[in-house]
Parts: sequence; C-alpha cells; structure tokens
Amino acid sequence: GALHVYRTVALDRALSDGLLYPRWFPDLAFGYGFPFFNYREPLGYYLVELVHWLGASFPVALNLVLAGSLIASGLTMNLWVSDIFDQPAGFVAAIVTMAAPYTVIDSLVRSNLPEAIALALLPLILWAFRRLLLRGSRKYFALAALSLAALLLTHNISSLIFVPVLIVYVFVLR
Repeated sequence: GALHVYRTVALDRALSDGLLYPRWFPDLAFGYGFPFFNYREPLGYYLVELVHWLGASFPVALNLVLAGSLIASGLTMNLWVSDIFDQPAGFVAAIVTMAAPYTVIDSLVRSNLPEAIALALLPLILWAFRRLLLRGSRKYFALAALSLAALLLTHNISSLIFVPVLIVYVFVLR
C-alpha cells in the first residue's frame, strides 16, 4: 500500500499547486517524474485525498478507504442480492463477500486500492441496471450511468472484464 500513499501525496501536492487533474507527478520515479494519470485511474486516489483533507494522515486515509471499500462491497452485494431474492439471502451474500479470501486479501494485505473500490462497485452497477430495466426511472438511469462511470474511473482491468458481463446481464434481464 505504500505506493498508493506516495501517489496520494503526489496528488495532494499537485492539488495544492492548483492542478485539479494532474497528468504529471514530478516527484515519482525517483524524482524523474511520471505521467501517472495517463495510465491509471484517479477516483480512488481522490477518495483517499478527500479523507486526508478531513483530517486523517495519508496512511490512515488509505486504510480508511480500503476498509470502507470492504464494507461497501458487503453493503452493495446485500442490496443487489436482496433485490433479486430476499433480505436473508442478501445478508448471507454480504457476509460471504466480505469474508471471501480474495476480497479480504485485496483490501487488507495487498492494499490494492483501485481493485478494492471496483469490487464494491460491481454489485452496485448490477443493482442499478436491474432497477433501470425493471422500473425505468431517471434516478436509476443516473445511478447506473454514474456507477459505471465510477468503475471506469477506478480500475481499468475490472472495467474491461466487467462491461461484457454487464452487457450479457442486461440482455438476459430484457
């Protein structure tokens, strides 16, 4: 997780210099600089930066976002599964999701910030698109679009894997 702390510190410095979306971090790569946001997605780092602005140190902010993403993955899984089946099934799915070795290792051992946030977004996207297809209101359209955009701004590999699954899911629901 130390790399995520360094990247967030670089983002903090760029934001304090007035750059809202920096493309170049001059302090990364041993001081040679690196075009980080040309290749990586920014949303997770902005979340850590937001928690830092609320008063937490950078390592604590990273840990809070990682722990929050683990909790959010359970909550969003509960939301989606409860919508399909019932509340007890959603509760079991949430517990299984939060206790799954990959989810726990991703958040608490590997500290993979973008992927941990993406894992919390996947059930939310499925729930939002299901609600959009079943109810068709503007709020579900906005939630579906925003949650999918959040995934695209969080983890590109998850986006590449998940979008075809989402397309099949939408066609099955229709």
